[in-house]
Amino acid sequence: MQVTGLIEKTFYIGFLAILSGWMTPEALFEQMLGLGEEWRVSRCEFDAAGGEMRLWVEERPRFWAGERARQEEEVRAYDHTAELEWRH
Repeated sequence: MQVTGLIEKTFYIGFLAILSGWMTPEALFEQMLGLGEEWRVSRCEFDAAGGEMRLWVEERPRFWAGERARQEEEVRAYDHTAELEWRH
């Protein structure tokens, strides 16, 4: 199967799951992006007029547990950067 076909089929199945109430749009994008257990899509917006999809991605508490294990010491977020934007 081609990658493009797989992405299209995954999106189609996810879209049906959203319509039926089984899945949120955020959960669909988490799966499509392969974010795993350390990150989550907290918000998504679609601007049809501008042709833009905006996703907000945040770390989960599990992310910090993994960082503590790798660093072998307490690790905390004390500062977050400004929002970043990627265009694809």
